[in-house]
Amino acid sequence: MTLRIATLVKQIPALEEMRIGPDGRLDRSNCALEMNPYCRRAVSASVEAVREHGGSVTVITLGPPSAADVLREAIAWGMQRGVEISGIHIVGPEFAGSDTLATARALVASMDTVLRSAASANGAARSSMAFDIVIAGKNSVDSDTGQVPPAVAELLDLPLLAGVRRWSIKNDELHAHLEHGESLVEVVVELPAFITTAERLIEPAKVDPVGRAEVPEHLITELNASQIGAGPWGDAGSLTWVGEPLAIDLTRKGEKNPEAPLEAQVLRALEFLLQSNALSDEASIQKPQTVSGPVALDGPSIAVLVEPGFEAQCRNLIAKAANLADQIDGYCTAITFDGTPFGLGQALGRWGVGQSIEVSNALVEEDAAAAVIAWALDAQPWAILALSTSWGREVGARAGAALNAGMIGDAVSLAVSDEGRLIATKSALGGAFVVPIGCRSDIQIATVRAGLLPSASPRPLFSPPRNVHIGVAARHRMKILSRSRDESIDLLATSHRIVGIGQGVAPDEYPQLDALTSLLGAPIGATRKVTDAGWQPRGRQIGITGSAVTPRLFISIGAQGKLNHSVGFRGAGTVLAINSDPSAAIFDYADIGIVGDWREVVPLLVEALRPHVESD
Repeated sequence: MTLRIATLVKQIPALEEMRIGPDGRLDRSNCALEMNPYCRRAVSASVEAVREHGGSVTVITLGPPSAADVLREAIAWGMQRGVEISGIHIVGPEFAGSDTLATARALVASMDTVLRSAASANGAARSSMAFDIVIAGKNSVDSDTGQVPPAVAELLDLPLLAGVRRWSIKNDELHAHLEHGESLVEVVVELPAFITTAERLIEPAKVDPVGRAEVPEHLITELNASQIGAGPWGDAGSLTWVGEPLAIDLTRKGEKNPEAPLEAQVLRALEFLLQSNALSDEASIQKPQTVSGPVALDGPSIAVLVEPGFEAQCRNLIAKAANLADQIDGYCTAITFDGTPFGLGQALGRWGVGQSIEVSNALVEEDAAAAVIAWALDAQPWAILALSTSWGREVGARAGAALNAGMIGDAVSLAVSDEGRLIATKSALGGAFVVPIGCRSDIQIATVRAGLLPSASPRPLFSPPRNVHIGVAARHRMKILSRSRDESIDLLATSHRIVGIGQGVAPDEYPQLDALTSLLGAPIGATRKVTDAGWQPRGRQIGITGSAVTPRLFISIGAQGKLNHSVGFRGAGTVLAINSDPSAAIFDYADIGIVGDWREVVPLLVEALRPHVESD
């Protein structure tokens, strides 16, 4: 079969060139722009699919005039490989300020415009010219929400295969292995379908400025607001508002004394850990609210989507939602799905749930989203919350597109504003900035970054929640062939102490860390390069493309400390870094450092820690 592929790309600021202005806000002036790294994989994957099966690629972007450059780069990549490829640039002042849902709607409208135009030119019905596959990057590193692809999939009524790591097409079926961070899922769907590319799927598309300049102008078509529909577009069509990005200082005390003997450095580190109470087994606990009787169900509801396999982290989200509900005189609703051994009745009531909704027959994200949409249309909740996993992002974004609701993606904190609205902060631009964000819609949706919420404490007084069961008519568009899950992500999220390792620790040297990890009861976390090399499972990756962790103590060994890794443990109570390079960036993100060969440091540290840890 031949393929007609639509590829969605985005232009972003070059992260390494971001600067802070004198007012403390992000300065975008004179900042270089480039194609989003995930989108480079989408372009490359599209071109390779057409090289194998025949057909054409249409690359689409929404952005200012400068965004035409990413189209030229994508087209040049395809031309160099002999593929029929063209570009669509959605451009105009009307699109300024588009949030993820407004962007998704503009992209869908542009695709419809392209298909109608092609059908007219060929004398064919529009349906006969539909795209077989829509491809996008899994995420955009400047905003890190992952919301546009599932919103587009919902608006196009397509199944979504998120995080494709390997794929093949045969007899109108797409067979893929999906990388969901914590899981590997093997699926098959009939075309048409929407896929997003995993970070490690394929060689990224990259063409230098000279190659881009060779792209003929006629291969790029501009579409303005009047051509794709009435809108509203841009800020007028956006259901979220975003404040100005503010720089966050991830640096810590960074105390180190490379001139001192190792024994003296270790003793100083021990003294620091004792003073900061970093060796305590106590977790950071959300303060519970006392409930003296049954929860009243006549106020606004905050729903928490309990993702199967993430019950411990969802419990913390439920506790947070219950505390927010107390502030608005409302109640918390927990929505559970097949495969969730979380339990109903008093098990949920202990954490502040007033109502539980048990959904059956929703084994994939689009079916779970359909159940949430149907419930929310009737219940009109104040907010819907989920973890910002692949599952949570798809269910939340699909719900937002169907409910016309604003969605806050990958929040790192949640609060109730003075006006009684949900307000959140989220990280952006690789974790170097934080932005306030809120919703303008009646129903507010947010996903919360897994691992950042403190451990919850059960309420001392509670009542069993009201239980309701609803079913969903599964569409069976996606067949799951196999699923495997790395439990490491749960282990990292719930541990009070973590030992993080970089490439400075070789795989055959891992046994030398056993005494330290065993003494502290600490699991191993790792940098991306370590997991890329296959030295540790993907679920152990800490950082912007891995897990965020909040242990009481984080010990970094043999890691250089690049920002994309260090942002993942910024919520740790105390950070101890061990590295032989006194100029390593890791010391900027540590409270206390030991400069020396970790092979010599770790045995000394174990002996220094032993009496204090064993006595706790």
